[in-house]
Amino acid sequence: TIYYTASGKNDSEWILAALDNQTKVSTPLLPQASTSPLLVLSSSNNWLIWLRFNLPQQIVMKNARTHKIISSYEGRPWSLEATYLGNDPASTFTTASPITLQKGIFDTTTAPAWVHTPIGGIWSGQNMLLVTTLDKQGTSHLVRYTLDAVKSPRATELASTQNGHVLTSPTATSNGTSIYW
Repeated sequence: TIYYTASGKNDSEWILAALDNQTKVSTPLLPQASTSPLLVLSSSNNWLIWLRFNLPQQIVMKNARTHKIISSYEGRPWSLEATYLGNDPASTFTTASPITLQKGIFDTTTAPAWVHTPIGGIWSGQNMLLVTTLDKQGTSHLVRYTLDAVKSPRATELASTQNGHVLTSPTATSNGTSIYW
């Protein structure tokens, strides 16, 4: 199975789909098209991981007491999503609900100029996922997710760094006992 995203006219309708390599038939994997860009990041025997990367929008920060605008900037809301594939990706995926692993706002003013996405890298194993992300304050994080078809994902932050340093390209041994980035 090949997992992919595609957009309609003017990048306004994004779909997530699976192409069966044997039958050459594509199956949409979400109940409706997304207005936000979708990017497949990883697939394993059990999980499909993708990024929903919304279009830039004006983010306004207000004082909670006075409701006066403190600041505003252009940011891109995003979410890292996963769906359990199980043994039969075509049938299981269309009935399974995506899980939001993490979400945030990507602020280009806090990121180094060479960084264009909140996800710095990803590695997936059997039921483990390593992800490096950049939060809206510009802090880079390495998070390990333990994925289970029955339980909610468990997230553990393994490392973080600030001051323009960015964690990227996580990887691990096949059994996940040694982790590198």
